[in-house]
Amino acid sequence: MNKITLIAFAVGIVCSKVWAEEVTLAMVTPSSTLPSITLANGKSLTSSRYAGLITPESDNIRVVFDGVTEEALLAKISLDTVQFENDEHFITFLRNVGIKENYIEKILNQNKTGGFVHSNSCEGSRSECVVASKSIDFVIDYYNKIVRLFVAPELLKQSSGEKSYLVLNGGPGLVNKISGYYYNSFGRYEPSYYFRGSGVAGFGTGFIRYNFYQSDYTNNLDDFYLNRSLGEGSKILIGKAQNNANFNPSSTQSLLSDIPVTGIRIGTADEQVDHSYGKQLFRFYSPVNGTVEVRRRGGIIYATSVRAGYDEINMGNLPSGQYNAIVQVKSSSGDIISSQNLLVNNTGSFSNDFSWHLFAGQNDSIYSDITATKEIIIDAGLQFPIKDFSALYFGGGVIGNKKVVSTGINVKNEFASISGKTGWGDNKFRQYELNGYVESLSVSYKKVNAGKNWGERRTNKGSTIFSASYNITLLSQLSASMGYMYSSALMSRYSSDTDYNQMKYSRKNYPELTYVNVNRSFFSSVYYNFNNGNALYLNGSKEVGTKNYSVSFGLSIPFGGHFRFNNISNYSNGKVLTNNSNIDYNDKISESWSQTVSAGTYLSETSYNTLTYNLSHDSDVFQGSAYLYGTDKGQKQATISINSSQALNSGGLYFIPSSWQDSAFIIRGKESEYDIAVRNMTDNSTRYLDKTNNIITVPAYHKIMVKSDTDSSNFVFSDRQSKQTDIISMVPGSSYVVNKKTIKTNSVIMTLRDVDGEFSVSASCQSDSCISVSRLSNGVFKVKYTGNNFIIRSGNAQCHTGNIQDEKFISVNCGRNQKGGAMR
Repeated sequence: MNKITLIAFAVGIVCSKVWAEEVTLAMVTPSSTLPSITLANGKSLTSSRYAGLITPESDNIRVVFDGVTEEALLAKISLDTVQFENDEHFITFLRNVGIKENYIEKILNQNKTGGFVHSNSCEGSRSECVVASKSIDFVIDYYNKIVRLFVAPELLKQSSGEKSYLVLNGGPGLVNKISGYYYNSFGRYEPSYYFRGSGVAGFGTGFIRYNFYQSDYTNNLDDFYLNRSLGEGSKILIGKAQNNANFNPSSTQSLLSDIPVTGIRIGTADEQVDHSYGKQLFRFYSPVNGTVEVRRRGGIIYATSVRAGYDEINMGNLPSGQYNAIVQVKSSSGDIISSQNLLVNNTGSFSNDFSWHLFAGQNDSIYSDITATKEIIIDAGLQFPIKDFSALYFGGGVIGNKKVVSTGINVKNEFASISGKTGWGDNKFRQYELNGYVESLSVSYKKVNAGKNWGERRTNKGSTIFSASYNITLLSQLSASMGYMYSSALMSRYSSDTDYNQMKYSRKNYPELTYVNVNRSFFSSVYYNFNNGNALYLNGSKEVGTKNYSVSFGLSIPFGGHFRFNNISNYSNGKVLTNNSNIDYNDKISESWSQTVSAGTYLSETSYNTLTYNLSHDSDVFQGSAYLYGTDKGQKQATISINSSQALNSGGLYFIPSSWQDSAFIIRGKESEYDIAVRNMTDNSTRYLDKTNNIITVPAYHKIMVKSDTDSSNFVFSDRQSKQTDIISMVPGSSYVVNKKTIKTNSVIMTLRDVDGEFSVSASCQSDSCISVSRLSNGVFKVKYTGNNFIIRSGNAQCHTGNIQDEKFISVNCGRNQKGGAMR
């Protein structure tokens, strides 16, 4: 008891906890001499085995900020103090933690002055305690050589909503998809086919996307462009793109967003914003154990229990949408400790941040509302926020020798989503567009007018499209939809004496007559799915202003495990009722192969019987089917379809699911014989690369933590650390190979005693052959080492093990400054 009292007196350091606008950290005051204290057995403290507890020793320690990052840093550590020796490495760690820049310098100065002391707010085990920090606290786990850092939310970038950008550092890779189709009617028509290849090759901060199509009658290059970062928050796109709506929010609002173009486009890059802090994951602080509640319009939408300290709310667990919510942290007795506002935007479909774009090139389509010929285009625009979930847009450009300007607005919140834009230009050009969504109701409106001389047109041009639909789920098994569609277009009708071929090539020389073509119709459908797999549906449509209507009724009934009966009946006004019935037999041949045989009857003015056979394959290598169809009237046809997706990098070729096309991927190296955990720090999910799953996909532009751990293996990394952590963010198509150099090791359980036969309280590596020492209990340690022996240090004593090859358990006695003495 006397020993414990003296040791506590020798190593106890009082830490003043100060919190104000200026944060003051607990730090160590350097001392040139240790206190002269004598233990109960008469031995001096400075020469005893306890001296290492209060004398800081240089060692590689793990510094952890839980859930965010961890690093191996060189530091002087004692039982209750730590001082980091490499300023640059320490600063990098603090930045990875997310501490505001104005506090990093203060922390660094205090580290230089003397270091930091163990937080006296840590209660219980030093490896598990959680500190409700008012500033910055260090929890020092001396025996396991781990220091954990706790920081008040006010000091963290993510708590204040400060914007940071991803560091794009993926390696080279390629994700490719091929698909093909072949059709043969056996003499009724000429055979037809198509082949499409698409994919993305990524590396570092950019990627190349391609998408081409070839068929028996045409071929086309839809996409071929380079998209590359220009620094923090900006990017450039060079090449041909069939759609520019996804480039950034500003391009989405442009009048030219859905027109294929070729050229150069630059602008903001919203996808490069780091969403791992404060957006997808909301971090909150509680000084006591209790609960956290998220309230929306007064009602609770999320609640969970929390421990004292820090916790996170994954916004993916909150109701989808964009809305304001209140986060309340409560004590176990129900008292409200804190209440703060939370802006939820977990749809990923809308950004009201400042955004701009500039494009120069030419259009590749003459069939759009705004372009009639291939012309040179210059287009520019900018978006800026006006409230939490709304933004305004202004833009303009030049199309050939014509000028246009436009403006738009986006409003998206928990009640509604409205996007509108309007444009006007030379030759009486006008365009109005509105899209709105309110719960189950969606509305879309677009109207375009242009005068004579817009493009090569010789007449006015105008078109209007309006649609409204309402989808509702009446019961868990019953759903319905209904809507209205309207379209009108100013159509051209050439005079009867105009030769079509001449008109096509000399359009300007011939007169055009115009008329307005109008279509209006209502539609509705009802679908009911029974619990036993039966299904019924009813569809109907009616043209306004005419007598035209149509009705269809269908049902599907399974029976016998492998069989299903399907029937569809159609009726249109003035036409005969048609009915198509068939019975399907489905059989799974193997894990990836299946077949379907179908026999049916078509009843109408002309009736016939059908027989169909379909063979399907579904695996990572390819997906496809072969289809044979025939009737008793002699009609025959056959189709073959196939598609396959592959990922390629320096590690080889991998067949992958087709859904990976816009993703990046992580691959386990061939000699990576250790545990690999992959944590997505944007959506707070973790997956593992095991030996049977050598490749996994990760979303592009997400922050990913790859943690490699050799503790369960007989290896250690070449830097003699058992754990390594890498933070990566990748563009589409890029890859990351986990293939770190390792050293084969041995391990042994060691019982360590001092010269007096008492169990040693601490041990550390002294020789290069000693890799790591982990304390299991008082006097018992697990040692990882290379070769046949190692030297450890306990207090002021060096202990040699001698030759311990193939030993699993050893007992070592060592005295102060001893050169040998291993006992087994």
